[in-house]
Amino acid sequence: MKTRLIPLVLLLLVGMGSIPNRLTAVESEILSLSPLKGKIKNNRYTAPDKSFSVAVPHEKGTYEYRYMQVNEQFGNGGRYVSFGPAAFDQCIYRLEIISRVAPDGKTLSFDEFIPQIVTGFKALMNDAYGAAPSEIQKEQLTIQAKNAYHYRLKQVIAGDQSGVLVLGKDGFEGEEQAVMHEVYLVDFGANVVLVAVQIPEELGQEGGLTPGAFAESVVVY
Repeated sequence: MKTRLIPLVLLLLVGMGSIPNRLTAVESEILSLSPLKGKIKNNRYTAPDKSFSVAVPHEKGTYEYRYMQVNEQFGNGGRYVSFGPAAFDQCIYRLEIISRVAPDGKTLSFDEFIPQIVTGFKALMNDAYGAAPSEIQKEQLTIQAKNAYHYRLKQVIAGDQSGVLVLGKDGFEGEEQAVMHEVYLVDFGANVVLVAVQIPEELGQEGGLTPGAFAESVVVY
């Protein structure tokens, strides 16, 4: 018989009463993989170069906000931020701004660029978790009156990669976990905005913005 435990990140943050070395306290209220480069004000994150902003999934002052991890990657043309996992909410909200201008100066059309981005995202998730996501749904829609695509992907992550522990007869062991990726790709002219919200299928969301609301909140300046 197995007893299911809370996710590993929460055990590290709360159960041990300390913050792992890989996390740094930021603004004394949230956690970041490195000192925060952007700014959070009025529950909106603004990139360090002020090129975009987006709503923060959890409101300041909440327990989820306090334990929400933030990861930023800027430089060499890259503009990326992610929020989560938090305390009980193990969702990860990812946002990347991707230029449609190729190295040769050609601007790719939105529709022809989308399959390349989705293929690249699947490859990244496969590298991160050791399992290839499968496509469950694809649809065209509008977000902020802009052309957009929505993909729903499912990924089954092995126990040694999932970060979720169960107590078995021989002690702690990893538990296989299925996650959904709600992926939105929005046409912002010279850029494509990639929004991808990773949701554990069994745990679901614990508060926070819905994937659609997160995508709707993006502003590119």
